[in-house]
Amino acid sequence: NPWYWPKIWSLNPGIENPHWIYPGGKLKIIPGEGGAQAPAQVANGNAPEAAAPGEEVQLDTATSPDSSVSVNVPNAVDLDVVSKNSRESRSSRNSVSVSGKLAFVPPPVVSVRKSGLVTAEEKENAGSLAASFEEKQMLSPYDTAYVQFKGAPPVRPGDRLLFFRPDGEITDPVTHKKLADQTRTIGVAKVLSVQDKQCTVQVERNFEEIERGDLARPWVAQEKRVTPRQNMTDVSGFIVGDTTRELSDLGESNIVYIDRGSADGVQEGNTFAVVRKGDGLNESMVSAKSKTAVKAGDAAAKIDVPLENVGLLLVTDISEHVSTAIVIKSLRELSPGDAVEMRAGGAGGGTP
Repeated sequence: NPWYWPKIWSLNPGIENPHWIYPGGKLKIIPGEGGAQAPAQVANGNAPEAAAPGEEVQLDTATSPDSSVSVNVPNAVDLDVVSKNSRESRSSRNSVSVSGKLAFVPPPVVSVRKSGLVTAEEKENAGSLAASFEEKQMLSPYDTAYVQFKGAPPVRPGDRLLFFRPDGEITDPVTHKKLADQTRTIGVAKVLSVQDKQCTVQVERNFEEIERGDLARPWVAQEKRVTPRQNMTDVSGFIVGDTTRELSDLGESNIVYIDRGSADGVQEGNTFAVVRKGDGLNESMVSAKSKTAVKAGDAAAKIDVPLENVGLLLVTDISEHVSTAIVIKSLRELSPGDAVEMRAGGAGGGTP
């Protein structure tokens, strides 16, 4: 039974990595109830057959004078994993199919952080950290700083500001058209006083170094809880970026950007399926790049095969033309350029 390995590993602290368990290695095995631990060795590279709790397992051992030693697997709670109602059994049913529709239901609530998208108006009206009272290049909590706005500051004493920094543009991987500005939140400050176009602030928290020239805007909650909702329309698009930029491949829990937003009918809580088609042995199977592949006359991109779901995204934040989504499930490595689909009445392009 594949669920036995954590228990066996826990009894063998000398094995630092469970991947390093090879045929012929000596292992401590679960003893019978009330018995002492018996060292056992798998001989001739033959692993024992899995047994349910309470059944007897025959293990060949080189240290025993007999040809084999009997080990009774106890009816312990932590080994009762073959039961239909066990936690592991329920978890195994909450899986996805290798191809076709995703047999996976999104969690009822997902907690995420803001993705750092700001509108052109927010960026235009943002203030700039102009100076600090302390003789510091990099500011930290309790430091006093001065934020300069172009007009009257949109805050009052007691309000909070978010310091952020431009982090590049989000562009369409095919047309290279700019879709939005990506930013990185680097700190929070409390407004102490307001004089004309300037605010005196005290740094409360910083996620990165805060320096002169960093931008500031009114505070909004950075943590949010998103509940999946039923899709109301059909929308097709592409993954156009991610929040990390350091990763070449994306998977579960990563945050991505989709080139569809509120103007296209996307709502917070909608689900998109990541879809691909083609020959699995050909790199151009990624249908996200099929636009350029077809133009280049790539034969694999023209294969008349159906789209297969390889991932599920949950929309956590939206703007007019770009949405932010978290990868809930992935069967393959995802990347910017992958195609996504939302189907009305379904969850991620199909009914779970």
